[in-house]
Amino acid sequence: MTMVLPSKLLHVNYAKPLRKWLLKNFESIVIISFEKRAFSVLEDTIILMGVKGNAKTPKVWFVTVNPEEDLLSIDVQGEFENYTSFSPKADEKWTKYIIPPRILKAYLKIMEKTRDKITTLDELGKVTIGVVTGDNRFFTLTAQEAERWNIEKKYLVPLISRAEHIQGTKTTNNDWRLLCKLGQKCHLLYITEPWERLSQSVRDYLKVRGEELKVKERYKVRIRKRWYEVPGVRFPDVFMSYMIHDVPKASANEIKIDNKKATSTNTVHQVFLRENVEPTVVVTSFYNSLTLASFELNGRFYGGGVLKIEPREAERVVLPCVKDNQDIINVSGKVDSLIRKRRVTDAVEILNEILLEGELGLHRDEIETITEVWEHLRKNRLEKSRR
Repeated sequence: MTMVLPSKLLHVNYAKPLRKWLLKNFESIVIISFEKRAFSVLEDTIILMGVKGNAKTPKVWFVTVNPEEDLLSIDVQGEFENYTSFSPKADEKWTKYIIPPRILKAYLKIMEKTRDKITTLDELGKVTIGVVTGDNRFFTLTAQEAERWNIEKKYLVPLISRAEHIQGTKTTNNDWRLLCKLGQKCHLLYITEPWERLSQSVRDYLKVRGEELKVKERYKVRIRKRWYEVPGVRFPDVFMSYMIHDVPKASANEIKIDNKKATSTNTVHQVFLRENVEPTVVVTSFYNSLTLASFELNGRFYGGGVLKIEPREAERVVLPCVKDNQDIINVSGKVDSLIRKRRVTDAVEILNEILLEGELGLHRDEIETITEVWEHLRKNRLEKSRR
């Protein structure tokens, strides 16, 4: 059997039944992926070849070629003796198997060695989606729009409306004010009062602007008890990117305007940390090779090179355990500055030394292996967007 399939079937949850069926019905499977998008299609693809039969532990080969012409050089009859076979499980993501076997084996050995010294994000807190407004055109406002409609401050909450608005490892009042000055959506209209208690200016906005945009016709809006009351508005400790282009973003929510913390739309994840977990330590610790590789392994990527990570997937991201918070706090300002300047590699070098070498006790060659994993997965993803 030979099929051309979307590559996302290697890692999306809804493809688990397909992966289970393949492992049950084929004694050997070959999955061929490409360094760049192949066959002139918009979606990234793989070639899947299977030899029918029942095996207690089916062999699966993962082969990467570039370009499509390299397919001709693969020795199918030789049963891929030059390649390493694996025995993946149906309920795991198969993303990691596109890593060159030599590097993958070394990486898995390091992960086994350090398993007692690492933690997952769900041990530190909970990840949720941001606020689902029902219509961002209406419920999110620029400073100019809020002023034009004379909407009182008590009806407005500071807002991060896009992941692009996260610039460093902390998002401050100054960052928020700059967004407002630049005409970005920086307010959430948050009304919890009945109609008769609302100010005239807010009523005017709800009536006039609401009718212009036909907001009441939107599904999420019309099912509400009060159509204009946005539910589930929460104020997180940390903002985290949902759709990742280059590298993941994590930023402590330090915004507090008129005694109100900021929230975010559902284009940005919200992280609520457990008591006594310091936001600055968590977000600074994100920028090490191990955690960045974990994002790539737990998320799912699409043909455009974007990595998408859902809350449950984000909660499985690993971080090194930190014994002394002060070491991280001491470099947090420098790391924030480097991230704002897009000098991610420099920030990663600092955190690798403190966390991977210092906390995990890894040798330089082991750190280089983890970095290779991160860079390989990231490069593979981004290359798929260039055709």
